[in-house]
Amino acid sequence: VTDSISLASGWNLISFDISMEVNNPGDVFYDLISAGNLVAVTGYNNGALFFDPTLPPFLNSLTVIDAGFGYWVKINDSATLVAEGAEIEGDFTRDLLGGWNLMGYWLEDSQPPLNGFSSLISAGNLVAATGYNNGALFYDPTLPDFLNSLTLLDNGFGYWVKLNDPVTGFTYPPAG
Repeated sequence: VTDSISLASGWNLISFDISMEVNNPGDVFYDLISAGNLVAVTGYNNGALFFDPTLPPFLNSLTVIDAGFGYWVKINDSATLVAEGAEIEGDFTRDLLGGWNLMGYWLEDSQPPLNGFSSLISAGNLVAATGYNNGALFYDPTLPDFLNSLTLLDNGFGYWVKLNDPVTGFTYPPAG
């Protein structure tokens, strides 16, 4: 399956809806690197991870692009990132840490955070979620809807999600 993600110049908070067999950043972002367009990729998994294509590999701490995670990608000029892999199924699960998680949204159809994070909200576990799409977006389940700027979880985007407690096997409910 092919996953195409439109990237704006500057920073983008993205995720993939595929699982890639060859998943090191040098291969995943090869077209952007060869065009001299990729500045950096950052991730987060119990700590910050970083990939700079101009550095020797041993200086990069981001060594794999994993399914279910979100990534910050900085490019010079707008482009389309194309990657191939196996489709992430709707019942895909991801373990989440207490505190901050940088996660992807792997479902094809969009849904409001109230629905997407319903299991976390009903358990009193979701503190906040943030996104980025040409500006910061914010969702706090304790605030009225009109005060939240993050109104939809969308395929191809990544989200920072803060939890009170860790969660084993988180999955999004079906959208729609």
